[in-house]
Amino acid sequence: RIDLLMQAYENGIVDLEYMNKFQEKISGNIKHMLGTLDEFRTFFRPYDKTSSFDVKSMIEKVLVLVKDEFLNHKIKVIINENSVFSINGIENEFKHLILNLLNNAKDAFNENEISYEKREIIININQNNSRSSIEVCDNAGGISEDIINDIFKANITTKKEGKGSGIGLYLSSLIAQKYNGSLRVKNINNGASFIYEEKIS
Repeated sequence: RIDLLMQAYENGIVDLEYMNKFQEKISGNIKHMLGTLDEFRTFFRPYDKTSSFDVKSMIEKVLVLVKDEFLNHKIKVIINENSVFSINGIENEFKHLILNLLNNAKDAFNENEISYEKREIIININQNNSRSSIEVCDNAGGISEDIINDIFKANITTKKEGKGSGIGLYLSSLIAQKYNGSLRVKNINNGASFIYEEKIS
């Protein structure tokens, strides 16, 4: 509480430098909360018109939404923009796709009890003469071979019984298909790689 902090300052328990740092921290937290609220407002606002949006910018907006939760779970996210490209579509729909992939990785870290020091998600943005892709890679232990071929089907989940509906990845695959793209997954060293890919017409 602010009043207790002021008492501590008046009684010499904390100094002016501590008070200034505290003020900076509070101001930063407020700025972040306002940014998060703004992102949630635009995230859930329905849009019918398509537009061209920058892929990296879109992903960064999603990361604002999950920033606090990912900090709590000690998950580090790295974006490698190997190519700059835009997508023509409804940006909020692609935000849902990316958000589902990030949350799936977060849940895998927790389900598999991956050490806090090792939790990392790498997002690669790539484009060549024929294809554009967004690759979301984690080191959360990978996906069981029993379900990996069916993971984008409705009601298939990687989570323990009662902890997931399996609808998130299914919806993500529908979004990809809507834009004539594809969503696939493969196991990599110590984790999984989800790849959204579309052909360049």
